[in-house]
Amino acid sequence: MDSESSRTGEATDLLQHLIRNRCVNDGSVASGHEQRSADLLQQYFEGSGVDLQTYEPEPGRTSLVVCADHGCP
Repeated sequence: MDSESSRTGEATDLLQHLIRNRCVNDGSVASGHEQRSADLLQQYFEGSGVDLQTYEPEPGRTSLVVCADHGCP
């Protein structure tokens, strides 16, 4: 498999996992559950040399910030 096909397969696999997480914010208090996708993306980026920072304003409503050049604030 060439590198472009490999990257396409990797991106497709990641996107499928994100879709399966069903982290959709419909505006209701009970929606979201972004923690699942934040955890998945954190695992994906770990070891890649980027800085990762998570923010959780409310339980289960996690956001992940990935900083490549100058580190996370």
